[in-house]
Amino acid sequence: MAQTTVNVHTQTETTVIELRGDVDVGCVACLCQALVDALFHQPTHRLVVDLARTTTIDATGVGALVAAGYTAEEMHVPFALRCPDPLIAAEFGDLGAFAAGGV
Repeated sequence: MAQTTVNVHTQTETTVIELRGDVDVGCVACLCQALVDALFHQPTHRLVVDLARTTTIDATGVGALVAAGYTAEEMHVPFALRCPDPLIAAEFGDLGAFAAGGV
C-alpha cells in the first residue's frame, strides 16, 4: 500500500489538490478537509484535483470527489479532475462530466 499525501497549491486563480498514493478510507478525511478548505475558506475561481500520481482510489475517495464536484457546481466554481490513468478514470464511470481525463 502506497503512503498517501495530499498537497494543495495555487496557480494563478486555480487551486490544485494533488493526491499521491492510495486514496482510500484511511485518507479520505484529509482529502475532504482539503476540498472544504478550497471551496469554502479560500477564494478560488477554479478547483482541480490532480490524480496523476494516484495509485488506487476506492469508493470513499470517489464519493468525496463526486460530492465536491456537485458542491463546486452549485457554487459556480469550475471543477475538474486531472486523471491521465485510464484505470483510475474508469472508477468514475459515467461521471466523466468532471473532465476525468486530462486538464
